[in-house]
Amino acid sequence: MSQALRAPKGMSLHIAVNAPDPAQFPGAPVLKGCDNDARAMARIASANQFIVDPLLLGRAATADVVKKRILYAASELQQPGDVFFLSFSGNGSRIPSMEEPQDEPLDSAWVLYDRMLLDDELYELWTKFAPGVRVLVLSDSCSSGSVISLATTAELRSETLAPVVQKRWPQRIRGLAAEIAAQAYNDNEELYRAIQYGVAQARLSPLYAQVLLLSACLDDELARDGGTYGLFTSKVVEVWNNGSFPAGYFDFWVQVQRRVTTENKFQHPAFFPLPPGDPNFEKSKVFTI
Repeated sequence: MSQALRAPKGMSLHIAVNAPDPAQFPGAPVLKGCDNDARAMARIASANQFIVDPLLLGRAATADVVKKRILYAASELQQPGDVFFLSFSGNGSRIPSMEEPQDEPLDSAWVLYDRMLLDDELYELWTKFAPGVRVLVLSDSCSSGSVISLATTAELRSETLAPVVQKRWPQRIRGLAAEIAAQAYNDNEELYRAIQYGVAQARLSPLYAQVLLLSACLDDELARDGGTYGLFTSKVVEVWNNGSFPAGYFDFWVQVQRRVTTENKFQHPAFFPLPPGDPNFEKSKVFTI
C-alpha cells in the first residue's frame, strides 16, 4: 500500500553579498542594497508559509556554506509539489568556460564572499532534487540571464552591450569589471579549473526537478544597484504588492520587466525555465507552495 502524500512543503534560502572579500576581489564594487534584497525575499517567503533558512549575508555567504544549504534543502524536499525558493543579490561575473567546443565561451557566476560560484555548480545542485520538486531562483546580479544552467541566453541578448550600459549609467552596477573578474580568475585559475572539471559530469546528469529563474538582466547586461534595493528587486517587491498579485510567474515577470526597463532601458530581466519546463509551475501563483 503506497504511503499517503503529505501537503507540499516549501523551504527558502536568501543570500546577499554587498562586498566580497577584498583579498580575493580587490577593487570589487561595494553595493548597498543586497542585504535589504535578501530580507525582502525572506519576508515574501515567510508570508507564504515557507520555512525560511537563516539569511546568508556578507562573510557568511561562502561557497561551501551556500552549497551545503542547497543540498540540505534537496534532502528535505522529496515530494512532487515541494518548493525551494532561492535568491541571490550581489555582484555577478563571467569567466572562461571549460566546454569543448566552446559553444558557451563564458561561465556565469555569483560572486560570493570567498569565491565565484559557477553556473555549472548550480546546475549540478539542481540534479540532486527529487522528481517533481519545484526550484524557484531569483538572481539580482549582472550577467545573470542563465546563471542557473549550462546554457546561455545568447539568443535573447539585447542589442545593447555592457560597456555602453556602464558609460550611460554611472550608478552602481552589480557586476565585477572585466579586469577585476579576469584578475580574480587568473589569481585562482587552478581552483576554478578544478571546480569546472569536477562538475563536468553534471552535463550528463538528468534533471528531474522543475527549475525556473527570474533574473535581473540578460547574460550580456548589467543590473543596477539601488539605495534600498536593487532595481530588479524593488520591482519584484512592487509588483508582488504584499501578496495581491493574482497571477503566475510569466505574467509576474512581464510586469517586473516592464517596470525595470522603464527605468533602465539597458536592463532586461530574464525568464529562464530549465527544460523540460512545467507549465503548471510557471502558471502557479507567484511565491506560493
